[in-house]
Amino acid sequence: MKLGLGSYAYRWSIGLKDKQPEVPLGPLGFMDKAVRHGVELVQFADNVPLQGCTLRELEAIARYAQSHALEIELGTEGIVNGHAQQYLELATTLNAKLVRATLNAQDLAQARAKLVKSLQQTVEAYASEGVTLALENYFLFPSVTLIDILQQVNHPHLGVCLDVANSIVSHEWPETTIQQLAPFAVNLHLKDYRFEVDPYGVGFQAVGVPLGEGEMDIQNVFDALVTAKVNSDLNVILEYWLPRAAIDQEGLQLEDVWTRQSVAAAQPYVEAFNQAHRVEA
Repeated sequence: MKLGLGSYAYRWSIGLKDKQPEVPLGPLGFMDKAVRHGVELVQFADNVPLQGCTLRELEAIARYAQSHALEIELGTEGIVNGHAQQYLELATTLNAKLVRATLNAQDLAQARAKLVKSLQQTVEAYASEGVTLALENYFLFPSVTLIDILQQVNHPHLGVCLDVANSIVSHEWPETTIQQLAPFAVNLHLKDYRFEVDPYGVGFQAVGVPLGEGEMDIQNVFDALVTAKVNSDLNVILEYWLPRAAIDQEGLQLEDVWTRQSVAAAQPYVEAFNQAHRVEA
């Protein structure tokens, strides 16, 4: 198990929709952040669309990763739109062994049989290149839907990118999501949150916080992975729901603060997981 940094950890420095910094953080800059924070892995998600890079730019990314002993994973959005197939080519260029993908509204609008067939074809292509496809539990569907799709495809190169908090939107508490999806996990997105009650009593909201400062039971996450006997090469990707208002008040350097705190909080759990697997071996 390696500890890595997802590009959504620096969503505001990279730029998102209409929120664009004067000098956006590029792929090499993001990788440099990961090296400076002492992690072994980066995962470029769909907020860094590498499909728009030239071959020369991709080669520069690969050289940087090799020279800094930094592993690369990729992330994209959509299956039937062809994005996952396109990212397999990027994975071979960048020597990435895992691509995380989210099912989007277009995927879920398809007849289930058509989506399953598309996934089967995609995963066969991935397997031929030794790459694993990890479907992330996302805001649009509950875990049981994802499990049903995985079981219908039934391929060793297809698994789950388990995000510990996303499925709150799908009416699931994280404990339920983790318990249901841990047996299928090939990748882990680790983040933390807390619930804030509106000062006027008008409901509440889930607000992101640095790892270890919120509601997430980190030990429960790793216990579930151990109980599920996941493969020991499953990697942990840190990302956060850092509010835009906090960036507006404190500046983009807050992303570095959250990263430093989250890396420090995650490392003991990763080390304990690896130690347990070494003892078993």
